[in-house]
Amino acid sequence: MAEPTLFDEASLALIASGGAGKDGKVYSVKPVPVYGAEEVTNGDFATDSDWTKASNWTISGGKAVADGSSQGALIQNIAASVIGKKYKISFTISNYNSGDIRMYYGGQFTSYASRNGVHSATITATSADTTFMTSINTAFNGYIDNVSVKEVLVEDGDFTFSRGSNLAATRVGADGLIEKGRENLLLQSNQFDTTWTGAGPVSGQEGYNGSNDAWKITKTNLYTYCAQQVTNSGVGTFSVYAKAGTYNYLLMHIEDSSGDCLANFNLSTGTLGSLSSGITSKIESVGTNGWYRCSATFNKNVTDVRFFPSESGGYTGTSGSIYIQDAQLEIGLAATDYIESGATTGKAGLLEDEPRFDYSGGATCPSLLLEPSRTNLVPYSEYFEILNQTYTDLSISPDLSPEGVYNAMRAEWVTGSQIGQSFAITSGLDYTTSIYAKSVSGTSQIQILNMQGNPTTFDITSEWARYDLTDASTSTTGRAYVRLLNIGDIVDFYGLQCEQGSYPTSYIPNHSGGSVTRGEDSCVDGGSAESINSTEGVLYAEISALANADVNRKISLNDGTSNNSVVMFYYTLSDYIFFQIYKAGTRVLNLNVSYVDKSILHKIAFKYKNSDYSVWIDGVEVLTDSLADNIPANTLNKLSFDGGVGAYPFNGNVKQVLVFKEALSDTELIKLTTI
Repeated sequence: MAEPTLFDEASLALIASGGAGKDGKVYSVKPVPVYGAEEVTNGDFATDSDWTKASNWTISGGKAVADGSSQGALIQNIAASVIGKKYKISFTISNYNSGDIRMYYGGQFTSYASRNGVHSATITATSADTTFMTSINTAFNGYIDNVSVKEVLVEDGDFTFSRGSNLAATRVGADGLIEKGRENLLLQSNQFDTTWTGAGPVSGQEGYNGSNDAWKITKTNLYTYCAQQVTNSGVGTFSVYAKAGTYNYLLMHIEDSSGDCLANFNLSTGTLGSLSSGITSKIESVGTNGWYRCSATFNKNVTDVRFFPSESGGYTGTSGSIYIQDAQLEIGLAATDYIESGATTGKAGLLEDEPRFDYSGGATCPSLLLEPSRTNLVPYSEYFEILNQTYTDLSISPDLSPEGVYNAMRAEWVTGSQIGQSFAITSGLDYTTSIYAKSVSGTSQIQILNMQGNPTTFDITSEWARYDLTDASTSTTGRAYVRLLNIGDIVDFYGLQCEQGSYPTSYIPNHSGGSVTRGEDSCVDGGSAESINSTEGVLYAEISALANADVNRKISLNDGTSNNSVVMFYYTLSDYIFFQIYKAGTRVLNLNVSYVDKSILHKIAFKYKNSDYSVWIDGVEVLTDSLADNIPANTLNKLSFDGGVGAYPFNGNVKQVLVFKEALSDTELIKLTTI
């Protein structure tokens, strides 16, 4: 991290160890935003006053409640907005059921919101308006509170972040474990009298976690059940917490388009009962009061999941009961921590547009991980039993995976053991195969096959590590295969991946049977005109690229275009970094170094000032220029991890980026960049 006194002088700061991010934002540490007085009265709805309510709105219990019956508005007259000024609007949604809602003020609308949580937006007023109100697109059913409007006096420097609309990204957390995005695909996962059908469950029962959130299901005939329709294809795990009542068995029923799957659980002894082929099951004690977590894992086209109380296993008994709580259906080989869901699915972990602060390599301080879009071509990256295999005994490992759950595969050599998959690729391109492995017993070696089927041998240890092999394809058929070498070899595997590219990127889970693509990380539009000086300053970055030789990558101060910009340019060739100034669309400065391994973390400062330009890398001044020119004042207003218009997005690891509004002295630059 920069010297404290220098950090104090920075006008804009992104520090991975001190920042955070979610909901499409990477938060800057500086500048600290400053807001004016609150414009809304009774925004916490402490009383039923100050608001004009349409018929679909009521105020009660510190909430404004919309019943979903119409698109009527909630209105309050506040101080008139001033054209050109910025205002921060925020509100909280709770008990969300359906519809969407946004806010209006100053001639501008916020984006629609349709989930629980805090929602905020900054608008620039285009009219002098005293009306602040809600706006509903489809009939909104839910609660809002903590409604606020404040003038923005000093803007934050937060970045707009995006990656895509799926949960394909992973990171390594502070605990050293791989973190995924997770989703409970069930609705109303512990409200069994809503979207669930069948038995009439009774709520208010004592639960496994000391709450009264459990439910009692009582049979009234042989086929009494509690069920929910849901659609999911591929590897999945269905779980529920359960306790014996007057019956001792739970029957799980997974409806599949090609046939049903059944799993029985003895809630009296905590043991597994019979189950269908193509399905595995697990039962875990969760306390001392007779509760168990029961789960079934399968590779099916699921259309429906059901629970049956059972007298002696299977469809037996007509009048007994059991207790259940907290159901979950998720993608993957293991039941992970429970995620509550409501009218929409529940999500946790690393979400779609959440930036990744990554601790790979045992780091004590994270880096912001920015990667290109990549596709895992292996159709089942963890469930190896579905892949092509020869003479190999496979089972779920009893040891924890690099993810910290029981979803690694244990492979035991039989004769010529080989596991993997072939798939279509493009001839002439580089492909990288990677896998996590650890030795359980034997020779502690594995082989990874290249695209032509030729093996490379790797020595492995008893600790998890990732091994990778890059190879140029010579045909349109690719391979991702691993081999055990000798009799008695037992190896745990996790996360088989093959991606088009010359180096491995972070693990992309795939349980679909096809391919899965992780979108490119985009981090742009940080800072403001107030935090960036166009005529002089320093752009400082502590960064490493994902590979020394890669496509062109840039970090820039800019005006929202590439016409006016201060640029750090990681060039496609190995060891080259360019430092450029663009003014009115013309490149007026173009410096470079040609001996820096970009895959290694460096501290780099680019000082720009009329007749005084310089570049410092790891405590050493490496470039100078006396160009008598600079960008006009009040031009630059953004810091982006690209060239200014989305082109050449930076891919790599970012420890920190600082912007200074004045050119620093040589002494200060030495302190700033010394490793």
